[in-house]
Amino acid sequence: MNRRLRIYGWLEAILGRERLCRLGRFLYFGARRELLNDPVCNGEYALHDWIIAGLQGAKSEGESEEPTIHFLDVGANLGEWTGALAQSIERHGLVGNTKIHAFEPAPAQGDAICSKFSSQVEEQSIVLCRKAVGASEGSVSFIVTGPQAGNNSIATENSPIEGETLSVPLTTVDDYAEEAKLDAIALLKVDTEGNDFNVIQGASRMLDEGRIGVLQFEYNWRWIDFGHWLKSAFDLAKAKSDYEFGLLTNDGIELQGEWHHEMERYIETNYVIVRRDLIDSLPCTWMRYDASNVSVPLQQGAR
Repeated sequence: MNRRLRIYGWLEAILGRERLCRLGRFLYFGARRELLNDPVCNGEYALHDWIIAGLQGAKSEGESEEPTIHFLDVGANLGEWTGALAQSIERHGLVGNTKIHAFEPAPAQGDAICSKFSSQVEEQSIVLCRKAVGASEGSVSFIVTGPQAGNNSIATENSPIEGETLSVPLTTVDDYAEEAKLDAIALLKVDTEGNDFNVIQGASRMLDEGRIGVLQFEYNWRWIDFGHWLKSAFDLAKAKSDYEFGLLTNDGIELQGEWHHEMERYIETNYVIVRRDLIDSLPCTWMRYDASNVSVPLQQGAR
């Protein structure tokens, strides 16, 4: 018998197939840095500090009067991500120089954001936009599963969720940026329950012009209902002359210079499209897939 099969047979005899499968998934997800998609430990909240620290460094070298720094939270839900970003802004002493634009079409969730951040909304440091975001402007059917739910989403032909269906206005990042007169976006976060690639497509002009610093988006099995692949986002990023594509982890960003089929696993995690001039100010590591389909770091300085 093949040696590998013999070793596996011993392990299965000891642990049983189900336990061995669970252990294997645990080790596999951990090695891929995709073990737990919690913003506290998956790099989402850490990214706030990395970007703001970089902005502070740039500010110290520039003029004393800096333009407003804009952040977009697309799929804000109850405002957890917006709240964490606001705390990071306060820790770094950038209050008064930033504006967070939170997009949430679900009525109860939008009301919750207004209530939670009433003073910031009143002073316009947090702006609530009660629209869905996609690849084009118009209106769209939106499923609301509950006032505290986090899985409200744009309806698709085979939507896996049930709830109240509303018609909500639809905008794009490009159109909103033009309407709101945003010269640049430091960080665009997208978490729209599978609709993420449509949002990315709707930011194409801003990306073409290099006016987005970092675009962070969630990738998971819900992309299937929208007919999208992670490779689509990778190809879009690589087609932009100023951007690179990477996996977001709590230790930093793992940049991938080339596409590999092992990336298309629909494991829930976050990726980023990052402007090249920011790479040196962020904790980035260049990665590659070896002959065993394992992602490994490149030698320092290699790409």
